[in-house]
Amino acid sequence: MLEILKSSALIIIFSLSLLASTQSQQAPNFTISDTDGQIHRLYEDYLNQGKTVVIKMFFVNCPPCTAIAPAFQNLYEEWGEGQYDVEFFELSTKSFDSNAEVASYKNGLGLTFPAAGEDGGAYSALQPYLTGQFGPYYGAPTFVVIAPDKTVNYDVSGNGQTNTINAIDQAITNTGAQKPGSMVLPSSFTIVIEDVFGNEIESPEIYLSQLNSSLEIPINLNSNSAFEITDLNQEYPGLTNPVIRVRKTDDLQDKLSAIDILVIVRHILGLIPIQSSELQIAADTNGDGFINAIDLITLQRAILGQINMFPNSDSYMITPLEIPIFLSPGDNQQLNFEGIKIGDLNGF
Repeated sequence: MLEILKSSALIIIFSLSLLASTQSQQAPNFTISDTDGQIHRLYEDYLNQGKTVVIKMFFVNCPPCTAIAPAFQNLYEEWGEGQYDVEFFELSTKSFDSNAEVASYKNGLGLTFPAAGEDGGAYSALQPYLTGQFGPYYGAPTFVVIAPDKTVNYDVSGNGQTNTINAIDQAITNTGAQKPGSMVLPSSFTIVIEDVFGNEIESPEIYLSQLNSSLEIPINLNSNSAFEITDLNQEYPGLTNPVIRVRKTDDLQDKLSAIDILVIVRHILGLIPIQSSELQIAADTNGDGFINAIDLITLQRAILGQINMFPNSDSYMITPLEIPIFLSPGDNQQLNFEGIKIGDLNGF
């Protein structure tokens, strides 16, 4: 009795080890040439690009393969016909199925996903699955779902055609793929921030906020000077009526020089008045609403590094104070801000 128990335990341990081994194996790479002469590389063209791959192991004269083909085609169409997260393949398990025969099979059934026969490399590509590397092969059709991380879900099936298709559908979803109809495109926002001379303002502080609120959430732009929101409630819980605010508080001495002092002197003396309302704001360095000798002194102290901030202003005055954003999935909204560099009267 003890020997029987020991033998049973060893069998269980061996079976579990074999199962763990097969589950942990990665899908072997392959290269095939489909019935249209198109080359497909499993890793380079699909898995490494973040796509899920579904393989239907079949052969031309297989009645069950033919019976499930229309439903498999419908599932292919639901997943975007290879244009999105998933690509389907039909690969023959027989060494005597040629690409020409597979092409005829496809055309007869109205199938549009890539397929290949023996001369297209299908039989060689399927060897790891036919020889039991991922579990017993019981015959066609057999369905394999391969995730972008190269994990193999072998012999995906259910009780009957409908349940099998549903099981494949769920296996695909489990890889992280999203059906085109269920994908939510982000709302994109491009932020343009320039000074009054048309120069880009570098490294501004950008905040996501809401109307009539002191809440400010710092945001970072991507390489295209944009950021995206896919789900406002999930990404920023409790935030409503979103707006964008911009500030620039550093680079106090940037673009300040003796020329700016001269421009203010000429204005005060009435020699060359500053006409632009934006430059009048820039010349009012102490922020009291007037341009006078105090502004000259403040500007001189800023140039000499004797102060690290202007009395009543950041280094830049940004207008408008905020811009509302509107969430429209798939669309881009451009937000234009203008920055007035306090003390800069010539743009240099």
